[in-house]
Amino acid sequence: MATGLLPFRGESSGVIFESILNRTPIAAVRLNPDLPPKLEDIINKALEKDRNLRYQSAAEMRADLQRLKRDSESGNSSAASSDTVAIPEARQTQGRTLWKVAFPVLLVVLLVLGGFIIGCISKASA
Repeated sequence: MATGLLPFRGESSGVIFESILNRTPIAAVRLNPDLPPKLEDIINKALEKDRNLRYQSAAEMRADLQRLKRDSESGNSSAASSDTVAIPEARQTQGRTLWKVAFPVLLVVLLVLGGFIIGCISKASA
């Protein structure tokens, strides 16, 4: 996980679902200051309350994660200039470490969204 903590916690699944539906999680960068800002943007979009603003598919999230990986491995960012210096080996290792962090985050986000969807379906059928 990117922060080492779950985005929503509670004593029971009901409390956790209430938090997912109504509360804003603590900013990931506050829990882990070393987190790349673009990864925090991806996490925030995945946890977005408004379904129209959330990722519409796993492919869309994968594309953003791949873009982040490419940019971190190449040392480029949207604000980087064209005269960027070559990437040191440590930077390339950081890109690999990013994926070791990003994959569990993606998994947790997908599990939370799955739980949210199941909760909505069960409420609708009740």
